[in-house]
Amino acid sequence: VFHMGKLTLANLSEQQIAEVQQCWPLHEGDAYDAVMVPQFLNRYKNQLHSLDGWSASYKAYEHEDTHVVDLVVTFQQAGPLR
Repeated sequence: VFHMGKLTLANLSEQQIAEVQQCWPLHEGDAYDAVMVPQFLNRYKNQLHSLDGWSASYKAYEHEDTHVVDLVVTFQQAGPLR
């Protein structure tokens, strides 16, 4: 079982980061679920109004030695949030 490590939200303003963090369901140490990221983006796209017109991609960095996953979600101004 891997656990959530550091979450990095790239290319967002402080206000947008705060909005995403308010809805983000995983905290450091929680069991990591690889399908959670696309589900999160789809589920909360109507609540994250500051991200209207933005898209996102993500990369999970698994640390085999510690069973921690650091997650980088990179946002871009283009396309739908999904």
